[in-house]
Amino acid sequence: MVAFLLVEGVSCFLICRTTRLFGRISVQELATSTKMSQSDVILSDEECDPLDPATCADFTLLVCRATSCSKKRQILQLDEFATYGALYNRRELASAQHVNIEESTCLGSCQLAPCVGVKHEDYTGTVALEGMTDNEFEKRVFHSVITDDDVDRVWGCVENAIRIMTNEESDEEDAAEYEQAKGEYV
Repeated sequence: MVAFLLVEGVSCFLICRTTRLFGRISVQELATSTKMSQSDVILSDEECDPLDPATCADFTLLVCRATSCSKKRQILQLDEFATYGALYNRRELASAQHVNIEESTCLGSCQLAPCVGVKHEDYTGTVALEGMTDNEFEKRVFHSVITDDDVDRVWGCVENAIRIMTNEESDEEDAAEYEQAKGEYV
């Protein structure tokens, strides 16, 4: 079951209702922490639209394992695979097994470690995604991916990019079908 918290009519959070996973909180905890009644939290049995496997396969997440990123994780007392594992878990929760996750050499933002980059097969190098900070967008790398919130932001940006790419491909197919049908009736 999926829960949506509505704030002024806008869906703000998507959380798992029955379990506490990766820092996400239950409906009761969410209602309490936001000083809302549980009746303000709307429950839905509908699942989110699944991510398109073909579009997912075009994306690769690069988790930097270079010295600076590894040392920063160690200083923060994080497991050396914390970032990789957290992204892997988000991928599994989203049923997006076709998104690749790989360890990477230095991504070029050592002073803002640990870093995560995103590659798309149609582009060279890492790509900038909607939802990145201005500095991240310029460097095309997520910076300081430390907490669950940071990992959620990275995954949210990737998931959004997958949905956008899927919709664009669908729109292109619809336009091609329209043009073909239009040509048949002329």
